[in-house]
Amino acid sequence: MSSTIAALFQSLHQKAKKEGAPLLKEGQYISAKVIDILPKNQAVVQLGSRTIKAQLETSLTNGERYLLQVNQLSEPPLLNVMSSKPAHSNEVLLQLLKTIDQKPSKVNIAFLQKITKDGVPFTKQALASALSILKKEEAAPINQKVLQQMLKNQYPIKESVFAALKARESVTLSRAFTNLAEEKNNNQRLTRLASILAGNQSSLSLKQAVTSQVISDLSHGSETSFSLLKQANFLPQDLTYEKFKQQAVSWMSHSLTSPLSMKEAADLLHHVEKHKASFPYLSNGTLLKDKLSALIKEQMPLSTKELHALSEWVNQSYALLGPGGEPNEAMLNHTHRLLENRAVFTKLQVAAGENLKPFVKKVEQFDTSAGLDHKPSDQIIHKLQTLLYRQVADIHKPQLIEWALKGGLIGAEVSKEAFLLKMKAMVHLSGVQDEASRLRDKDQTPPSLKSLIVQGLQDNGTAKSENMRTALHLLNGIQLAAQQESAQMLNLSMQLPGELMGMNEDAFVHFESKKNRKGEIDPDSCRIMFYLQLEQLSETVIDLMIVERRVNVTIYNDHDAVSSAIGKHKKVMKTGIEQLGYQLTSINLKQGAANKQAHSSYKIDQSGVDIKI
Repeated sequence: MSSTIAALFQSLHQKAKKEGAPLLKEGQYISAKVIDILPKNQAVVQLGSRTIKAQLETSLTNGERYLLQVNQLSEPPLLNVMSSKPAHSNEVLLQLLKTIDQKPSKVNIAFLQKITKDGVPFTKQALASALSILKKEEAAPINQKVLQQMLKNQYPIKESVFAALKARESVTLSRAFTNLAEEKNNNQRLTRLASILAGNQSSLSLKQAVTSQVISDLSHGSETSFSLLKQANFLPQDLTYEKFKQQAVSWMSHSLTSPLSMKEAADLLHHVEKHKASFPYLSNGTLLKDKLSALIKEQMPLSTKELHALSEWVNQSYALLGPGGEPNEAMLNHTHRLLENRAVFTKLQVAAGENLKPFVKKVEQFDTSAGLDHKPSDQIIHKLQTLLYRQVADIHKPQLIEWALKGGLIGAEVSKEAFLLKMKAMVHLSGVQDEASRLRDKDQTPPSLKSLIVQGLQDNGTAKSENMRTALHLLNGIQLAAQQESAQMLNLSMQLPGELMGMNEDAFVHFESKKNRKGEIDPDSCRIMFYLQLEQLSETVIDLMIVERRVNVTIYNDHDAVSSAIGKHKKVMKTGIEQLGYQLTSINLKQGAANKQAHSSYKIDQSGVDIKI
């Protein structure tokens, strides 16, 4: 990011993060600015970036900023004034440096002035560690920025964390993945994943890629490829894995008793196809592409929990049709509320058809003595059952995404499906969610790019690659910055490789909202921001404000063609948003340079006391 549009995105992003006060811990230091002196020893102070009312136990000066220490996290929290002198005064800063055994150098003084001015919370130990890293890494602006970010977000002040966040600030995903793909490496899967994420085109056709993967999977005893092909309705439903493997062994005249890498499988395939026709079960390349394309398009934006709830709801709804049994009314009501609260029925509307809405209404008001009409209810249940069967398990998604990108299953045109698929590629193939996946699926999760890099760096027989180190630091940095939260707010960020997305630079997506009752993003009222470096329209920021499922879109761009593009696609966008259960209220176009400054305004509640100082 380099221009005024990029600065605008950063400004909007920072504004978003300021909505909540910093999470405080006992023993921390933080500076607060006195905004207004009130009667009865009260004052309005700015704590971090939030204005709140405080009870004063020390005389303070209006307009000054003071260094405070969190003594007790009570209601209100008890904060002690460390000095009657302003926080930025040399006396306060020198005393603070002395207590942590750090020299009063110009660099250290300047760093302290910056974090106290911004109201960044810190402990003595964290500050001492940050200044030690700053001394070792030198006082370059990027190093200071990263250390300030670490203190602000209360990350562990370690060199590994610093390296990860610095890589995120200074290296693009596209460059990191391209360097890995071009590097000579003995791990072929690592090179292949890096090449896919770098946006490189595969030299294999879809049929060759799928057949090679099938051979490799069969040699490892894995059913992943077989299961995906059956789920896509490309293989006969009565075909067993054992029979499929026997047919493959017979066709290749190869026992498949030892594991084969993808390269070895591709070499074997090339040798066999010199003398024989294609493997009979995989001979129709056109049909293979059509079936896998359809499977990808039928994937619903539903979590595993939502899919389980939907499956149970369908089973209980089926019981209403009788005469096979009685529904569990408690289970039906529970799953119905969950699906309704998460807008799952709305997401299913397009796939299930117009009869879904009246069917859901009947289930909601069901009478077990009367049951439901078989038509069109049985048709809806059949559609939902089919849709559920077509949803690919998380452990199989990486393979399907690989095939989709290699075989061009979503086409070369710019589309919603293509954008979402490439986002999923980053999530499922890069390793940015490795830890969460392993907690959920344990050892079943296929190796990601990150896990292969870690393995390569730990292998004593492998030359330690600087490209691998850089990519690992970058992926770790993206993970660290992916989620930030305060007591009230939740912020999620994604970085996407530009070359993969068909853009000149990496793309950035930021989600934010107040936490719902479960501590999650509230999809009914939230904010989504995109920073895109588009080929034709250059740098673009898209800011979606969602309030009670009403969507207001603001596009920041300096290109003259944007206005006509909005007019051309507005109707389609409105329809698509409505299909998701939202309402488009407005689309606004603004020039980036003219709006590069974003300011926050805060309302001061004059009743009650928030903190005691």
